[in-house]
Amino acid sequence: FFLNHISTFFPSLLSLDLSSLDLSKQTKTCVEVARTRGARIPNEKDLLFVLRKDPTKYHRVHHLLRMNEELKASRKALNPTDFTAFTI
Repeated sequence: FFLNHISTFFPSLLSLDLSSLDLSKQTKTCVEVARTRGARIPNEKDLLFVLRKDPTKYHRVHHLLRMNEELKASRKALNPTDFTAFTI
């Protein structure tokens, strides 16, 4: 009763609760996958393995991981000593 009562006034709260449940379920599955391969901490490959059956989530996470790698490479290429001449 309480959840139905709240969901009529705050539908976004219900969707937030359901998405957090889904996220925690996927995180637990990711940890289990990491443990089967003998690791204590899951990595991005474990997450991609868990999301392989959901194409939308898989492609979104894959895209974000690629963007993260590109940002790391661009930060590495950008040397802060190159800009010392421009300081006031």
